[in-house]
Formats: sequence, structure tokens, C-alpha cells
Amino acid sequence: AQAQTHTCRAPFEVFADPLGNAHFSREQTRDYAYHKVPGPLTVTVKPAAPAHIRCTLRNSPGEGRPAIAVIAVEDAYQNPISDTAFDIALFPEQGENTSPSQTVKTKRRAGVHVPIPSVGAGVSRLGASCWPHGIYGVSNPLHPDFFGPNLKVYFGDLHVMTGSHGNLRMDGTTESAIRYARDVFGLDFTAVTNGPNPKLWPHDRDLFKAYHKDHRFVTMPAYENGLSTGHKNVYFPSEPEQVRPARTAEDLWKVLKNTECMVISHHTNTPSETDPEKSWSHHQIDTINPRFERLVEICQNRGSFEKDEIGDEVTLGGFGSSIRDILARGLRLGFVGGTDSHRGRPGSPYSNQSGMDARAHITGGITGVLCKELTRQEIWNALLARRCYAATSTRILLDVTLNGLTMGRDFRLTKKNKNRFAERTIRIRAVGVRPLTRVVIVRNGQEVFEQALDQTECDLVWQDTERLGKIHDRHIRGAYYYAKVYQQDGNLAWSSPVWLSFTP
Repeated sequence: AQAQTHTCRAPFEVFADPLGNAHFSREQTRDYAYHKVPGPLTVTVKPAAPAHIRCTLRNSPGEGRPAIAVIAVEDAYQNPISDTAFDIALFPEQGENTSPSQTVKTKRRAGVHVPIPSVGAGVSRLGASCWPHGIYGVSNPLHPDFFGPNLKVYFGDLHVMTGSHGNLRMDGTTESAIRYARDVFGLDFTAVTNGPNPKLWPHDRDLFKAYHKDHRFVTMPAYENGLSTGHKNVYFPSEPEQVRPARTAEDLWKVLKNTECMVISHHTNTPSETDPEKSWSHHQIDTINPRFERLVEICQNRGSFEKDEIGDEVTLGGFGSSIRDILARGLRLGFVGGTDSHRGRPGSPYSNQSGMDARAHITGGITGVLCKELTRQEIWNALLARRCYAATSTRILLDVTLNGLTMGRDFRLTKKNKNRFAERTIRIRAVGVRPLTRVVIVRNGQEVFEQALDQTECDLVWQDTERLGKIHDRHIRGAYYYAKVYQQDGNLAWSSPVWLSFTP
């Protein structure tokens, strides 16, 4: 239906039909029904013409360290162009104290890193142009103090797969995926979640170690364990010597019993698009284990799984395993985003899962993590604390608090403190990559507040005056709130919930 849009070098096979009467490929019997043309045969898909400049601003990775701009030239399908040298002018697009204009050379590399030492207070954006080629780009917003003096937001993709493990349906290698995340998409961290192959794990483990550099770029050691009852990713604070696959959720918990790790379930509300009966079904909520699972993936390249009903940004669903269905069971899970790219492109929504074209649907997923500095331990601790939010592959800044409680908190109400929550003030602050159009607040699975916007930045407050007893949900054992913001282009971000627990 359409040409491949991702650059790669891929093998293919050619067979001759000796009888000349075949009308289809007969995949099951081709090896003995036809004569194979000897190879090696390959197709190399190359980038199209330069179309735009990806200009990414990353927060300062630590005390006394400058912010970082990552500059990459891409074609119309987000393929980096590395076989041409470009002279790119950088200039302040927004912000009074951004570094002065300068010119950088890509030097025939996929992307270059440029220190930006003088990003001031408030929102800053960087512009980039190469007029001889007619291309330009504007960065995401950067606000060093948006989350206060002690926290910064770092963006990453927690769910990427590659062809490293011999699966021809996937492209790229573990190393190329890490380099794409760091040098092209400009992420602060990423996790490559290939299957737990004990023979191939040492190779990935060594790459995770080699590319991890605190205060520069963080790799999160991880793998994906596919189960018939739903897929789960397993993450570690350091590289384990070995991993072992599990066939069932019960077996997975036994495998991980004495291991420091974190598990995240994903594409919860859809079965396998190719073989739902034999491969995997929608997620069985009973398999979610609070001992290991603190987070859930709310968006990826198959779209959002926030709600069960199909419509708006939800394209796949209707199986009763949406994020809201899961939260209604009383599970305390924060929100993350990951692409589930099968083409080794962390952050990029251009990996058509379930046949969904990112140019026709809002897809993709990245995670914003709030922590003090860019180290693996800080990222790990923030994820455990659910101090994070999800977005559809666009770096929206989003801060949501409830009576001063930060996103991810589970606050227990007592006789002494419950009067403080007789009324609840939800504050939403956001800065969009493009103009924001709408803010929605969700309480216990219901959208209780909505406000239209037509501005790039917002700072609004909503007061919930309902009695605590009236909002108490016995299945949730309390109440929860989260907010989401929409951009003009349809991209959006979700804050992790804040819970008020009515029982210990």
C-alpha cells in the first residue's frame, strides 16, 4: 500500500517458479515448491531529500553543566541524513538569555551535540536553519526551573525493539537504537527491550554498560517478556549477568523473586494484530503484580489505551483492559510512554504497529521523568516514585499537583489531616511544543473538568468541592486524579495520578 519509510539494509529472497503457474508466494511451502535464487540479496533503503532540522533542547544533566542542543537533519520520514555535511545556524527563537547565534557543522554525522551554557529563567526555544538547502527547525520548549529549583524533566523512551535478536520483522541493532536515541532524537535515556535470549543477552548487556554515562546519556537495562496474557517489560537498576524467559505471569514472578527490578505492562487493551488466539491477548488485569509494577504504559505506536471506548485518541480498545479499567481495580500505577518501535527508533512514532500510520493517527510515546540530575539511579528512583508523565513523542512540559502533592503520590488520609482535603485544588501548568487547545481533569475514571485553550502556556486551577465521602470509591479504596493536555496538532500528555487513600 505504501513504500517503506524507514532506512535500513534488509535481506530478501527470490524464488523461481519452475511451472510458471503460481499466483501467490505460498510462504508455507516455498522452500521445496520453488527454486531459490542464490544470494546474498539485499535492498538498501536510503533517506529522501533533506526536509527539516530536528532541533532538540535537553535540560542541564547536572549541577554546573550546560544544557545541550542536539541537531540532526532528516528527510520527511524522520530518517537522519548522515552522508552530507551541513552548515546549520543556531539562533534564539524564544528566551532573552539563550546563547547567541552560532554555526555548527554536522560533519557527515547523524547528529551533533552543542552545549548551550546560557539558558536563562523562563521558557527558551532554539531555532536552526540551513538556507542553502531550504530547511529549518524549532526546538521543544526548555524551562530549567519549571518544576522548581530541585527537579528537572528528562525525556526517554522505555520501550524499543530491534532486529538484533534475529527477528526479520524488526530493523536495526541494539547499538544503532541507542545511538539514534542519543544522537538523533535527543533523548536523555532509553531502554532497548528485546526478548530475554540468554545467548544474546551478554551482547546487549555489554552495550548497555558501554553507552551508559551519568550526566550525559542513561541506558536502562531491560527486556520484554511476551506472555499470552499480555506483554510485560522488565527493567533493572544495573546490568544483571543473565536473564531467563518466563512462559506465564506466575513463572515470571518466580524468576524475578529475588531480583531488584521493575515491571511495566503495555498495549493493555488490544490483542495481537496477527494471531490473537495463538500469540497474545489483551492484558489480563489479574496478572499485574503491585510488588513489581508501579507504572503502566498509557501510550505507544499503537495509540493510547487510556479508555476502553474507541474514539478520539483511542484507536484500539473495547476489551475491558484500558488504563482506567486497571485503575478502577485499585491498582496504583503511574503513567509512562514508550514507542514499542520495532525499527530501533526510540522516540519516533514512525513504526506502524497494528497498521496504524503515524501520519493519520496520533501515536508514539515518551516518558518525562522528574529528578535532580541525569543519572541512572535518579531516573530509577523517580520511576519507582511514579514521579513521571507520558506524552505522545512530543516534549510537552506538564506539572500537576493536588493541594501541593506531586504527581505519583499516594497520600493516606487520617483523622488529623483529612480536613486539609475537604476541598482539593488541582493546579495544571503546561508548556506546549505547539499551542495547547484543551485541558481535562479525570477523577476516578470520569472527566470532571475541561477547559478550552488557545495558547502555548497555561497555568490554571480547578477546585473540587465535592465531599470526601461522596468521591470515595471502595474499589479504589479512595480517589485519584490526573490531568491531560492536548496540543493543536493532536499530540497530548498525561500526568501520573495522585491518590488519596481512605484506608491504610
